[in-house]
Amino acid sequence: MEGLESEKAELLKVKDYNQDLTYELNNLRKEISVRRDMEDSEKKDLEYLEKEYEAQKKKIENMGLEKKELEGRIQNLKMNHKEEIKELKRGYDAATKELSENKKVYKRV
Repeated sequence: MEGLESEKAELLKVKDYNQDLTYELNNLRKEISVRRDMEDSEKKDLEYLEKEYEAQKKKIENMGLEKKELEGRIQNLKMNHKEEIKELKRGYDAATKELSENKKVYKRV
């Protein structure tokens, strides 16, 4: 009888141990599932951030190109304005010279 009681007690211990293992296994499965979800979320976030980085990088590159283009345009405008100033000065000088010559002619008459 004592052998039977001992086996029953051992069987109960095995059942309890089996339940503990099953509980731990379920917890581990849940934790694995949560970690997989986190990993998937991290991958999605990383993909989004990489795309956003590339988009921002292109914008910055375009801004740099636009800035160079604008600087070139400004230089061209400055050169054109200098040429216009020279032309206006030549015209002014020619008109002043002509006016001066006209005054001389009228003074003689």
